[in-house]
Amino acid sequence: MRIPPICVNCHLKKTKSGFAYIAELHVSLLDASTLLRQGLILIIKQRATLSLKKTIVGNTIFKKKMNLKLNISNNRILTVSIGIAYLWFGTLKYFPNQSPAEDLAKNTIDVLTFSLIPSNVSIILLAIWESLVGVLLIMNIYKRVAILLAIVHMTLTFTPLFLFPEQMFINTPFQLTLVGQYIIKNIVIIVALFSLYNLSTKTPKLG
Repeated sequence: MRIPPICVNCHLKKTKSGFAYIAELHVSLLDASTLLRQGLILIIKQRATLSLKKTIVGNTIFKKKMNLKLNISNNRILTVSIGIAYLWFGTLKYFPNQSPAEDLAKNTIDVLTFSLIPSNVSIILLAIWESLVGVLLIMNIYKRVAILLAIVHMTLTFTPLFLFPEQMFINTPFQLTLVGQYIIKNIVIIVALFSLYNLSTKTPKLG
């Protein structure tokens, strides 16, 4: 039986449209696969970037904590060192004629207080002041109070330079006696105390 030309044409058209549909579907699948692959790659990159950022942040925080602990350790050593010096010098003043700075301290307090406090009392009060500062610094309690007391005390130690210049200098203002050198060196302690005070107000808690 012979197929009419019109039916053949219809059949060919249907076949061609089927192939075109399959081709379009294949292209769509390829496009979807490409998009899926690109999406997976993007997700992996984002996760890798996020992980890297977390690692960098974690390392930065760790380094900051380690540096902070190291600074706290170094500052603790400095605090205890100053505390030992204060406790030592203060303890000596409880016993007559044991401190080389006893006479100078008595004379200075006598001038500053207009002789209102007896010398034997003023030296004991100074001993209490110095030893108390030493204990507080060593024990690390009321640290800022102790540092402020130490700064006030150290500032007052410079008054003999003006009250008794004949005991502080030899001939010229730049040639110091042993007592003058003993006082001038307190500049280093004052700077250290100010540094410790600033750090004690800024040091964050370690988490």
